[in-house]
Amino acid sequence: MPKQEGPNKMTGFIDGKIYYKMKGEFYVRNSSAPSKKRVKKDSAYKAFRNNSKEFGVASYVGSCFRKSFGSVLDNVSDKKVYTRISKLFADVIHSGEGKPGMCDVKIRTNKQLFEDFQFKSGVNFNQVFKVHYSIEASVDRKEILFNVPSFNASNGIPKISGVTHFKLILTVVALSNYSFDQMENKYLMNYH
Repeated sequence: MPKQEGPNKMTGFIDGKIYYKMKGEFYVRNSSAPSKKRVKKDSAYKAFRNNSKEFGVASYVGSCFRKSFGSVLDNVSDKKVYTRISKLFADVIHSGEGKPGMCDVKIRTNKQLFEDFQFKSGVNFNQVFKVHYSIEASVDRKEILFNVPSFNASNGIPKISGVTHFKLILTVVALSNYSFDQMENKYLMNYH
């Protein structure tokens, strides 16, 4: 790394050179990152652009999914839940039909990816709550019924040190499918 010489030292970016200070010394180097214009136009970056679109929509839909649980998620998740949700929606996109960067995001046809998703790693709801329950949706999908038969808590829930009470909370989330719109050059909600 060449050091800056002369009485005037600077930091910043000028004419493709990066001027910076490190450990009290001033240096200059060539920019190693491609320009924004090159990334947008150069065919060598097509896969990068496609992956960026898919990652963007996975992040957006994952964020909607997370936010829909509100403060409930704060009590039942761990610090890596955001990463697992992003991966979940990336898997949904990669299973979709279409060209890279334009794959459909189909929630309902990928429901198997959601079935064993846990908000807290290593804690499976069915291992903690050992009572047989059922969840039913009405035909028009406007009502969800969570059926829990009467049970003795000492038989249905394992003893956890320091825990004296529990409550069951049913949170329902409805997500839309997304399709890539070539005219708009972005993903849009698809209500079909």
